[in-house]
Amino acid sequence: FPNLLQENRFIVFTRGNLTKKEDLLKIIDSHPELEKNREHFYLVDQTIPDVSSTAFRKTFNPCIVTPEVFQYIIKQNLYLKE
Repeated sequence: FPNLLQENRFIVFTRGNLTKKEDLLKIIDSHPELEKNREHFYLVDQTIPDVSSTAFRKTFNPCIVTPEVFQYIIKQNLYLKE
C-alpha cells in the first residue's frame, strides 16, 4: 500500500456525498499514509454521473448507464455471468 501511494499519481473526482475537494481532502488527511503522499492526489471538483459499476453488475439495467456505455458493455462482453 505505501509503495502504491509513493510510486503513482491519482486523479480523484468528487462524487455522491463528497461534493467538494475539501471533502476529499478530509479523507486524505485522516489517514497517515494518504496524508504523507497528499501531493500524489489530483482532486477534481466536477460533476460527473453518479454511476455505480457494482449496481450495474448486479442488475444489468441499461437505465443506470448511458446508451453508449451500455452498447460498449454489450460489444465487449463485459460483466457477463459465467
